[in-house]
Amino acid sequence: MKTIIITALASALTLTALQSQAEENLEVFTEAERIMVLWAPSGNNLGRAHVFTCEQCQPHVMTFDQNTTLRLQGQPALIEELKLKVDWAGLVQSNTAQPDRIISLDLE
Repeated sequence: MKTIIITALASALTLTALQSQAEENLEVFTEAERIMVLWAPSGNNLGRAHVFTCEQCQPHVMTFDQNTTLRLQGQPALIEELKLKVDWAGLVQSNTAQPDRIISLDLE
């Protein structure tokens, strides 16, 4: 009987911990009026993006790496295409666990 209670308690604690982790790692989508993409490889990072959500807003500086999905007008893009222009608008996807790391960058 003690074994069943201990096993049930351990399972409940594990589920609570997993739920807490899942809640802490939510996806965030930010529509940006202006995104300045700066190609500056450093370590694992390929560059930075200064993300402005409005004209008067201060930028949120984020990084992107080889795992970041890049799209230009909805189509997959290579970093070489993005290096041709600095100033963009679009959608930035990140998550709450690493809010300064870009998961995907959808530029217009």
